[in-house]
Amino acid sequence: MRTVWLLVSLCVAAVQCSNEPTEDEGQNPLTISADHMDYDSNTILIRQGKKLMISCVFAREDIADKSDLQWRKKDGNRIIDGESSPSVFTVEVLEHHTHHKKTSLHFTNIHQRDEGSYECHARTLGGQDLHKTVQIKVLEEIQWKDPTFNAGALVGEPLTIDCGIRNAGKDREKDPQIEITDGNGEPLDDQVFTIAGNEATVQELTKELNGVVVSCVHIEMANTENIEDFPVVDRRDVQIDVWHKPEFESESSVQYAIIDDKIRDATIHCNVTSSNPPARHFAFFLDGNQELNDPAKYSVVKEVGQHQGAHLTIFNVNVDDLHTYRCEASNGKTKSSLDIHLREANPPSEPKVTLLEAKKTSIVWKIEADDDVDSPIPVSKIEIRFIRDAVVEDRLGAEHEDSNIDDAFWRAHGGRSLRDKKTDGIYEVHGLRHASGYVWRFRQISEAGYGDAMVLRASTLDELAAERKSSARSALCSFVILILTLVFW
Repeated sequence: MRTVWLLVSLCVAAVQCSNEPTEDEGQNPLTISADHMDYDSNTILIRQGKKLMISCVFAREDIADKSDLQWRKKDGNRIIDGESSPSVFTVEVLEHHTHHKKTSLHFTNIHQRDEGSYECHARTLGGQDLHKTVQIKVLEEIQWKDPTFNAGALVGEPLTIDCGIRNAGKDREKDPQIEITDGNGEPLDDQVFTIAGNEATVQELTKELNGVVVSCVHIEMANTENIEDFPVVDRRDVQIDVWHKPEFESESSVQYAIIDDKIRDATIHCNVTSSNPPARHFAFFLDGNQELNDPAKYSVVKEVGQHQGAHLTIFNVNVDDLHTYRCEASNGKTKSSLDIHLREANPPSEPKVTLLEAKKTSIVWKIEADDDVDSPIPVSKIEIRFIRDAVVEDRLGAEHEDSNIDDAFWRAHGGRSLRDKKTDGIYEVHGLRHASGYVWRFRQISEAGYGDAMVLRASTLDELAAERKSSARSALCSFVILILTLVFW
């Protein structure tokens, strides 16, 4: 099989290379070139439905304008220009490097009606008319038995790719030659594929075969009035799509909820690590069978973009919600499940907060915490909320307790900065008003939820204080430089 493919490839290359046009052919400066062209007979053999571009270059300088180089169809001597039709038109350019005048004849979807003789016509500055003709022969369109370019099945299932064509037709051999290769024109691995006639079969698909291309190559030796035994090669690439069920990091997972005297929600996650096709449908079940669809108690949010998965939020979680939940993921071809065991966890501890530096429009904090060594889930985020004290006193009154401000008020009137936990514990909050006091709230957050809050007040600097601070730093820096100079003098 490989020998036949190589012989055909060499035959095509030999026909094209040995018949390349030369600019010195006679005294005619016109040169026509195109794919699928036999240069001995100036004939193009092309399959119906294909794109085609034919270039004509005037290899001299004695032409006034690109418009003096034209394509015409000899039948009726009709000029084809840039606006002839959406499917047949010309483009006038300058040839790369030489800057010779060039016009290209374009067929966006060639048809039997486009068959015939086409003439490239040039008129020189001296009034000389020159022309060169090319003959286009449109072959009957290939009709593959299976016209698709993708073939799919589940892991472990067999898959057959059919490279056969339908009836031979009047212009085609009764028994056409068909080769089956990989995407690079090499023979298929006979340890994986079995070839019988015009079919290639994989007995048992594996994930490694996903994306592998199988090429169906149809070779026809065309015969016309001007050409004998010219090979016309048509190729259909079929990509293998190996479907497999949605996969998770493990068969089951343990996730946590905080249960105390506060009204809390718990969120359990169902993240798919791999799926083909991508997982698009998710459902959560309690104890295996009861689907959770009560909107007053549960909310399911699906993520079907780059990160496949879903999460279930349980409102006002309590000890009765500590169950095993089942997440079912489906990709339309197959489905799989993940068991999620919801267990109770302690909330993160209250953070220790120190004001390091107040600036004109920002404040720098140091936030420390003693992680609970008995907790199975570490602190991952630090939540910093802040409200101008003027807003608090205007709306809640001067007698209120800062620690009693509820979540709804923080969300409605304050700002929020959610940061990944840092090892050095240094956090700077920007975008504040200068010379303004703020009420601050700090909480640590783990996968299960948030801990107790630390609430305090701090203010940014006014213009004068900021300038004094800057001047003091400059003076200190100058003093240090002076001391170092005296020491090393």
